[in-house]
Amino acid sequence: MQIGGTTIYTPVDKWPGYDPAWRHLTARLWVSHKDWSPSGKYRFVGEDKWIDEHRAYLRALEDGITPPDRLMYHAPALEWFNERNMKDARFQIEPLLLTAVPYHIIWEDLCKGSWITGPTIMIFERLFFDCREADGRMVDAGLRRRWLALPQNAVLDGGTPIDLVWKNLAHVLGYFAIMREFGLPAHADMGDPKFLEDHMLGVFQSKMVLNVLRNTVSNRDMAEFHVAVDNHKRLLYDTGGSVDAAGEANEAMGDLLGKLAPVVLAATQSRDKQLAQDKAFISKVGSDPVVRQQGLIEAGAQEKGKVLDELLEVRMAAQQAELK
Repeated sequence: MQIGGTTIYTPVDKWPGYDPAWRHLTARLWVSHKDWSPSGKYRFVGEDKWIDEHRAYLRALEDGITPPDRLMYHAPALEWFNERNMKDARFQIEPLLLTAVPYHIIWEDLCKGSWITGPTIMIFERLFFDCREADGRMVDAGLRRRWLALPQNAVLDGGTPIDLVWKNLAHVLGYFAIMREFGLPAHADMGDPKFLEDHMLGVFQSKMVLNVLRNTVSNRDMAEFHVAVDNHKRLLYDTGGSVDAAGEANEAMGDLLGKLAPVVLAATQSRDKQLAQDKAFISKVGSDPVVRQQGLIEAGAQEKGKVLDELLEVRMAAQQAELK
């Protein structure tokens, strides 16, 4: 979407990698370009209440007047967004927003006792870190959360910025793990029966998406996923639960994998081939008495690379000694 020559990636422009602050950017540019109006596929922008309210707040600031009280939460949310110090609130709020905990728990964990009130967390997420459903629950699309935790071209290694490390920890392992990393006490009782379901779904989706993106998902993984979905629905039916309502998360995961079908198919074929080669390698190495005597089998299949490296180093050292 273009406003005054500036490009903003909205949810309809670039999924899942649209700008997490697209609402704020839209409101800010709209204030600067008063004659602009959304049209076509962007009509939803003009109907977004968060953009409308934020535009009113920014316009008041530009006009040098005090914003109305109903917009008071925008001030601390904007201040958080402009923070750049890793000790600032923003860098703890964003990882927590990638977990399944509701807004009020994040507020109680980080802001209780301060002048900042509960709705500020929601305002911040809606305007600056769009990662949840309209009702505040964790967004079902695991790939969107994954992109926010590790944007395109970013990698996890020794040089990864700590804010990305925290986001990935929160995204993959959830609320309790990131609170432990922050050194803060976690709530023992979330008070929301949906929390555990969302939390476990998030961990499961993260594992599946990571496997897909790393080309390490196998056909066995896919089969286990479908079995888990069937067992879940059967359990709900047997216990009188709502299959349709409680199964929405699994359906969303199915839709996600459907969008990734070409990648998943290529990954499963590649992974199955790799597993077959590993099995053949282990079998072949296991039949070699010389290698067996050197302890490769005892080291176990998972250690084969490490042991072979050590054997190669010994052999290289012997060859270098002979050359000398």
